[in-house]
Amino acid sequence: MFKLLNSLLFFAASILFSCSERNTNLVTKKKDADFSSFEISYHAGWGTGSFYFHVDSNKIYVSPYGNDNIIRYGLIPDTVFRLIDSSVRVLNNSAVQSATSINCHDCSVLSIKVINGLDTTGFLKSGDMDVIFMNLVDNIGSFLKKGQHSYIGGVLFLETQSKVIEMPPPIKALK
Repeated sequence: MFKLLNSLLFFAASILFSCSERNTNLVTKKKDADFSSFEISYHAGWGTGSFYFHVDSNKIYVSPYGNDNIIRYGLIPDTVFRLIDSSVRVLNNSAVQSATSINCHDCSVLSIKVINGLDTTGFLKSGDMDVIFMNLVDNIGSFLKKGQHSYIGGVLFLETQSKVIEMPPPIKALK
């Protein structure tokens, strides 16, 4: 009886140890992405299209849909996620120039916000886009148009969205 009790105790302890070791491995496992969250907003200019999109490092995305207070959400495909991650690396490791202000009222505008831990990186570009960013815009736009999404009622306003919303041209007084 005593041997059976010792065997059961040893078995229970080994299960607890293996579970705690597995949880420790999950916590210390290297992240799959170079960001905690990624937000992108794009307006094509001339009213030809725009989107607002947020994804976290767990591949969960949210995006406002239309003007009807609807949010699409779900898991982003690995191909788009890897493209986002490579774009983040380009932003972090290069001298890509960000605009200080947008002076063109019918140009395309791209705004990106990347959070990695306590660091936040912002990027704003108007007019001619770098190839890597146009590829990113095309892939996310295509995914949002053709992907399988879940929908929920609600309002979502992203910080980058305010930087790309189409503004009317300035009105100049006649003399």
